Amino acid sequence: MEEKQRIFRLPFEFNNTDNLGPWDVLLSEDAVKDMRELESIETIELVMKTLKHISSGAWDKYKFRQKVPSHNVPVYEVVLPGNENLRILWNVDYEFSIRCYSHTQLVKVWAVSSNPEQIQKVLDNLAIVHSTYTDEHNSKCEIPDGKNSITLPKIFEDEIRDNFVLSKKFEGKENNMNTNDDNEDFGIDDDKMLEVHKMLVTNKFFPYSKNLFWSLALDGSDFTFQVSKIEYEIINNSTSAIVIGRSGTGKTTCIVFRQLASYLANQHYNIPPSLNDSNENSYKRQIFITVSYNLCWRVKEHFNQLKNSAMLTKVKMPRNELDEKIKERIKKRRRDVNENNEAIDNNMREEDDEKEELKKIPNSFRLLKDHHFPLFITYEKFSEMLLGTFGIDAQKLSIQKENNADDDDAHDNEEGELNPLSGALWAHFVDYDLFKKKYWPRFSDDYRKKLNCELVFAEFSIIKGTNPKVDYLSREEYRSVSIKKYPAFCYNRDEVYDLFERYEKMKKRNGDYDSADRTLVISHAAETEMLGGPHIHEVYIDECQDNQIIDFALILKLFNHADNVFMAGDIAQCIARGSSFRFQDLRALMHQWELDRNHIDHNKQNTIKKFELNVNYRSHNGILKLAASVIELLGDLFPDSIDHLSPERGVVDGPQPFIFKGFQADTFFSDVFSGSEQVSSLIEFGASQVIIVRDDASRQRLKELNKHIGNIGLVLTVFEAKGMEFNDVLLYNFFTDSPALLKWRIILSTLDEYPKGVQTFSHEKHYILSSELKHLYVAVTRAREHLWIFDENAELSEPIQVYWKSKKLVKVIESVKEIDFSSNFTKKSSPSEWNREGIKYFEQRKYEQAIICFKKSGNEMGCKLAQAYHLRNVARTSFVNGSDEKVVKQKFIVAAEAFDECSRPIKAASCYEEVRMYKEAGHCYIKGKMYESAAQCYIKAKMWDDAGKLFEALERYTDAVISYKKGGNYRKVINLIQNHRQNIDKKISSRVIHFVNIFYRREDNKEMNEKALSLFTTKEEKIDFLKEHAFEDLQEFYAKNGQFRDAAKHLQSRGRFKEAAYMFIRSANDKDVIESLNCFLYLCRITLLKNAIDTTCQSTKELDSLPDFMTKIKSKSSKSLKKTNRWISLTEEIELYLAYLKKNFNRVNECVQFFRTRKEFVSEFYAVYVWLQILPQSHIEAEYWHDRLQYLLRLCEIAFSYINVMTHRNTVNINSMHMNFEEIFCIFKVDDRQQKRKIHLKNPIVYLINVGDASEIMDNWQICNVFDVHNAILEFLVDYIFKCVLKAGQDGRDIPDIGTHICYNYASCPKKSNCRYHHVVPTPSVLHRRLKLACLQYTVLRQLDILYHHRLLKEEQSAQVLGAQRWWAEKLVKIHIRYQSPQTSCPEVTNMVLNKLPKQTRNGFINFAYKIWLLNIFEKPNDFELMLKCMFIFQQLRYKWGINKFNWEMKKVKNLADLDELQVGFEYYNENNRNAIPVGNRLSQFFSCLYSGQVIHAIINAREFINYAINNTDQVNMIITHHDSSNITIGAFGDLVSLMEFTTALIFANGSKHCNFYIPRSYLINYFDTYIVKPLIPDNRNISYRKKYPAELEKSFNQIEQLINKLINKENTFSTIILRLIRLLVLIGLNESTIMPKITKFFKLLSKDVHTTVKIKKYLKINAVAELRIFLHNDLKETGCDSLVFVQYNQQGGKTYNSEKIVKLTYNSIKGFRSALRQIISPVAIEQRATTNTMSEKQLSLQGAEQNDSLMVNDDDDDDENNKQLEWLNEIHNSPEAKTAAKKIQTWFCKVYNQKKSHQIERNSTLDKIYYDIKDFCQNISNWEIAIKQKGKGIVCKYNMFLKGLVVKIILKLTEMQNKLDKLNNKLQKIISNRSTDDEELESCLELKEDLKCIYSENIKLALDSLSITENSVKHKEADIEWLESKLHEANGIIDDVKKWIVKSELNY
Repeated sequence: MEEKQRIFRLPFEFNNTDNLGPWDVLLSEDAVKDMRELESIETIELVMKTLKHISSGAWDKYKFRQKVPSHNVPVYEVVLPGNENLRILWNVDYEFSIRCYSHTQLVKVWAVSSNPEQIQKVLDNLAIVHSTYTDEHNSKCEIPDGKNSITLPKIFEDEIRDNFVLSKKFEGKENNMNTNDDNEDFGIDDDKMLEVHKMLVTNKFFPYSKNLFWSLALDGSDFTFQVSKIEYEIINNSTSAIVIGRSGTGKTTCIVFRQLASYLANQHYNIPPSLNDSNENSYKRQIFITVSYNLCWRVKEHFNQLKNSAMLTKVKMPRNELDEKIKERIKKRRRDVNENNEAIDNNMREEDDEKEELKKIPNSFRLLKDHHFPLFITYEKFSEMLLGTFGIDAQKLSIQKENNADDDDAHDNEEGELNPLSGALWAHFVDYDLFKKKYWPRFSDDYRKKLNCELVFAEFSIIKGTNPKVDYLSREEYRSVSIKKYPAFCYNRDEVYDLFERYEKMKKRNGDYDSADRTLVISHAAETEMLGGPHIHEVYIDECQDNQIIDFALILKLFNHADNVFMAGDIAQCIARGSSFRFQDLRALMHQWELDRNHIDHNKQNTIKKFELNVNYRSHNGILKLAASVIELLGDLFPDSIDHLSPERGVVDGPQPFIFKGFQADTFFSDVFSGSEQVSSLIEFGASQVIIVRDDASRQRLKELNKHIGNIGLVLTVFEAKGMEFNDVLLYNFFTDSPALLKWRIILSTLDEYPKGVQTFSHEKHYILSSELKHLYVAVTRAREHLWIFDENAELSEPIQVYWKSKKLVKVIESVKEIDFSSNFTKKSSPSEWNREGIKYFEQRKYEQAIICFKKSGNEMGCKLAQAYHLRNVARTSFVNGSDEKVVKQKFIVAAEAFDECSRPIKAASCYEEVRMYKEAGHCYIKGKMYESAAQCYIKAKMWDDAGKLFEALERYTDAVISYKKGGNYRKVINLIQNHRQNIDKKISSRVIHFVNIFYRREDNKEMNEKALSLFTTKEEKIDFLKEHAFEDLQEFYAKNGQFRDAAKHLQSRGRFKEAAYMFIRSANDKDVIESLNCFLYLCRITLLKNAIDTTCQSTKELDSLPDFMTKIKSKSSKSLKKTNRWISLTEEIELYLAYLKKNFNRVNECVQFFRTRKEFVSEFYAVYVWLQILPQSHIEAEYWHDRLQYLLRLCEIAFSYINVMTHRNTVNINSMHMNFEEIFCIFKVDDRQQKRKIHLKNPIVYLINVGDASEIMDNWQICNVFDVHNAILEFLVDYIFKCVLKAGQDGRDIPDIGTHICYNYASCPKKSNCRYHHVVPTPSVLHRRLKLACLQYTVLRQLDILYHHRLLKEEQSAQVLGAQRWWAEKLVKIHIRYQSPQTSCPEVTNMVLNKLPKQTRNGFINFAYKIWLLNIFEKPNDFELMLKCMFIFQQLRYKWGINKFNWEMKKVKNLADLDELQVGFEYYNENNRNAIPVGNRLSQFFSCLYSGQVIHAIINAREFINYAINNTDQVNMIITHHDSSNITIGAFGDLVSLMEFTTALIFANGSKHCNFYIPRSYLINYFDTYIVKPLIPDNRNISYRKKYPAELEKSFNQIEQLINKLINKENTFSTIILRLIRLLVLIGLNESTIMPKITKFFKLLSKDVHTTVKIKKYLKINAVAELRIFLHNDLKETGCDSLVFVQYNQQGGKTYNSEKIVKLTYNSIKGFRSALRQIISPVAIEQRATTNTMSEKQLSLQGAEQNDSLMVNDDDDDDENNKQLEWLNEIHNSPEAKTAAKKIQTWFCKVYNQKKSHQIERNSTLDKIYYDIKDFCQNISNWEIAIKQKGKGIVCKYNMFLKGLVVKIILKLTEMQNKLDKLNNKLQKIISNRSTDDEELESCLELKEDLKCIYSENIKLALDSLSITENSVKHKEADIEWLESKLHEANGIIDDVKKWIVKSELNY
């Protein structure tokens, strides 16, 4: 590797500054130890100089070739000049060289010593080592010839050394333990071979460098050593990497060296400091994570030692000072050695030490500082830090996702309640041990017999820990998991999933959690929240197989920006219970992680590198071959469950493992391990020897055996032994106790030579071997030197023995005779060795083993301490197993006593705390001088005074106050606060002072009341307290101090208005007088509101004191005040209520006018209400009724202004409108709460509010959401308006002016007293008044349309509304609008009033006609009465669209199946007897033809319709008889006669010459002016028709004659109809003299046969035409409502008709006609003409969009245009495509309506309010003018989007939070005010209330103010997006905090 390619350097590798020669020099461990003993700087420098000369290769020059005899490889001895006793032993070997990055010859230094014995020992060991070298190796160690007296090393550039040296001893020979011949031949036995292993493998070599020597001189303790090529590549890798290697291959070494090299390499790099640390760090921030604390601690210690040693190389020191330091170090070391030989080392890391060490690291990444790095933590600590970072409560880690677990009774026994005694986290974190003891026994026996506990727990991690994207796999996903990857339970996964679901359910109920739960909860938090804290550069994870994939997914997610991540592990050691780790999954995860990182940061194009380490430095090849065979088996049987690596190998060979076969279990130990005498003597294993068994049950059986043969040694399970190393290992009964049982036989199937009969391998049957082979691998690789295997069950162990024997990997011992006892198996250890092992086990928390070691070492104290920890574990186990609470408690007590005996009072206290014995725990803490912890325990034990005394002694006065308070020692509390107030937390002090004051007030202790109250430091504080807790005392306090205004204000705030009013008077201040008036007016208004809601109880009790109050208020008021507008207005309203009491109708009316004039909206509302409440004593007159209807309209106008706001029809002045109505209904704002209102409980509006979660009661107030209040106002207004208007509609029926016809006898009716009609002379003015009042009545009824259309009415109310409106619409038509006679109908008046109808009334009338009369007209083709009425009403209202709609309906053709099927009301269509069309089509064609100018066709169609009606009178509904047979409706005939009159008038206009004819004025108005004038203009197209004029009139005569004959027999009923027909006959005779004789003849016939009215008789008797004309003229103008007119079309000055008596109407155009007509209309109409025209034009323009064109035709062009539009509409209407399209549009409108309706039901009302307010603000252009100029329209638009989107959302959330806080505050106040509340609850409520008030409510208010468009409008208008985003971020943070606090608070309340 070139220099520039080396990214990192190890601190003690060769350096260019060392000025070395061509030879690398490596120092062995012994040589380094020797260097430490050098006593002076001169000696060290001499050694350095000599080694530098050796490196130069000038060996001859310096005489370094002095060989040591009898060595295969030359060994040289150098005697140092000037120090002949000090010698250096060295030889030439070859290794990988870091300097030249290849294999090369180099120098190995074995000793630097003056001790001859040590020199000789090294030489002897070297002789053995060199004897094991192969010839090839020896050749590479040969020294080459020198050039120029310099010897240069050979370089083997292309060589990749396999690091394996085959011992000659085993070359080609079989290892035989009981034959020593070979050993003698070579001089090598097993022990010597192990020594070779130590020399070559476990021995470490350190490169010579100045840094090494300088650090040694300064007492450096650890150094980086020489590494292999692959290891150096790992160290120099710059990207993320995965390092895979079996146990002992140096994975951890590579990680530590790489971490150190990277750390030191950045000393001078400019790395950014952390966000929360101002100190700039020049090192990378690194994190090392592993599961095991011991590994974590060892790595940290190793790293720190290496780092410190490296740092020493930078230290500069004077030579003499360094020399003194070296000498002092040597003396100290020798002194320490002597002391250690005499004393037993009790320096051990206890569990508390671990916790204390980890406590130094903050539990949040955001609190980390640069000095914490590099950070070495366990995964447990890493998780704790993440929980702290994201604010996750460790007590609530159970997964939130619900399972589909069955709740059937069959599993009740599985899910029983577990022991609730301990609340410690260890009791709730489910690892395998807890699962096995706590959960597994609660599953049914069927499962426990069938399935293996350990494998089931591991399988859970597959379900829950393999897919980072989901919380856990679904059942279907789990079923589909690869069998090859996870072979266990491949065919019974449903059963496993059932167990998983039950486990999750039990776990959640018990409040437990497992590692996956914790990781998942953290992962969810990490998805929405950044990790924060300082940037992490590098992450290192060791033994990663002990984690799950989801753990790594979390780590990679969190450290997405790290430079690189290093992971190391070995899946063959993956026996962690509950682990499903696979390197394939990890590689895939990291690969995707890098891809995602590269995608984000294109500058990074890193890849994940994988390194494999296959050289084992722990064991020799004899053991490693056996281990490799286990891996091979795993690969053969389960190829996807393990990573495929190169075979593991060692550097040297060693003794093969022994298998003891045929021995009995009870005699095995005595037979094998008792020695050559084979007697049953004491058998004792050494400290570095261990017995490994399969599991706890196996160990227990071995313990039982030990009772007979003694405690032979240390016994560990495979799981416990993981990560540990031993010299010798006995694997005892592994196969006998394996759950695989006979499944081991499948191993034989892998041997080709094995006979047939072995069953075939299947995942289903043999999945358990995947786990068992990994356990076996871990077990056999624990041994460094010897491995012995024994199984008492030969059948179960035979398959593996056969397998190993076939591969010649083991030596099988089948009898005692085969054992060589020359070397004992058991090796005794010294006490110090046992003590060291005891400490090791103790620190690994293996206390049973530690006890054994300490006993053997004689360390009594260590033994007792280990025993105490063991007893605590036993106690915890009993708790987990669900033992009886007394038993558990007793065991913890025993453990506590044991700790106490060991002088560990703190540990004893923790044991007592586990079982809640807090008193005893407190005593122990005092022993340990942990007074604070003692005080806390006393608090838990409720020993309040003891706790208080301790806190007082600690000067922690806040805690002391709390303790004394909880103990009820309030006198002490008062004294402490008085004496140490400045040292007590203000918040706590305030709360306690409140508490104490409340307590003594409950006790009525006046003395203590005063003392407690004196604790408040200010007058304001006292008042605030009294306000909340002592109302009467506060009033007394105010009175004493003359604070009447404050007292009144407080009374007012409590809703006690009457008292407040009188208290304000006492203040005698003008402002307070006004306030007093307001208070009393509030009571008056409340009274009226009550009466309005409850009409049955009209109480005025609250108003009785009004006169007395006014007397007092006037006496207290100043003259200047009485002159103010405010005084005048308020007193006028008082006068209103006084008038109400006196029923003074006129005074109330004056008040109404007063308030309306002054535009005092609120007072006017009440004035109008009062006026409506007072009814006249006498009969209701029309004038009063008119005023009442007007006031009702005003009331509706006021109410609808609010209703329109609430229904979003009006968005102008919304806020002011709400304010007005809140004042009307006596509703008050809540301070600082925009979305809240308060209502007095006596206010009837309260009962209209749906009291839910958003409402609360405080004092006399109901606190409600503003939208709920506004809805209640809306509900009141709707109900009140509905009742008032509906009652008016009912009462109006009794008003003769509008409810009945005018009596035919007018005012002179002889039966007036019994006649039900209106007795009045029907002059135009009378008719005008009647119609106007009737329309006003109908207009009032139509006000309910707003309520109806907004769905504000209930279903039954809607029905009532529609019924009342229909009744009045029918009455309006029948009595007032329909033309009846020239005496009782005045068309000018009718038109004038109808034209002045309000748009809403007119549209309502039209809508009624359309829906009731016209909608289903096609289904009623024989209802001519309905057709005629509908068409003439549309004509009167000029509603052309309705006429067109009628035309379309009547054009529908009906198919006839039968020729005789023609129904009444139909006629054949186009002479086709297969189709029929309604006769009503004739009527519709009449109007359509008129529009299109086809007058003749119009006449023809009308005549056909009239004929059909006359001929089928009874069948076409012309005569309607009611239930009273005498009551026959004549309206249909009246409309038919109108049609006949219209038709005849058209004949006059189109038949007479120059349009000169007589006609009543009413015809001109009804049929021409109202509808169409054009027929009055002569048209050349109708010249031919004039020839038929007499004949056409004769046809009219015949129709009239026929109808009269039909009606003549019912003359009393139809006399008015007959009279109209006779008048029409007279007109025909006047205009066509040729027909007059027929008319005269017909009259004579009638006069003979009929007895009729006087007027009809007079018509029948007159014969002269002139007389008839005069009589007709006089008849028409009898009441002034009509007259006879001579119409003359004056074209180009033609001759005009002249008559003195009859009015002439001369014109030459349509406009001229209208102008002339206006000159002859009724005087009443003339008076109203200007208004009429204005209103008509206004209404016509408003309805233009609806009707498509104006109905007021002004000229011929307009007519033509209208005709074209009509033809176009007809064309569309008749199109089939148009009908289809119309249906689609109708369907779409229905969908939209339903969606809108649904939205209205589900919408959030508060959201609507917020949104519309902000929308209005955004739409106001003036708000943004400056911002648009400065920042541009785009930025302002974006800002508006923020406002209408995120801001609305956040404000809504804040408002909801505020509402919740209000509710909670109210609830807390109720509890506090309740005298029965106990002290503890009271204290808790006070604490919560203070937090709520001072922190959370304030924060919410600040956030709302900052975002509010009213409070912060100036800032919003700047359109500063960055500012807004920051405020939104702050608000979100506040919302999160408040949510957490609310959840916490609601847990208790």
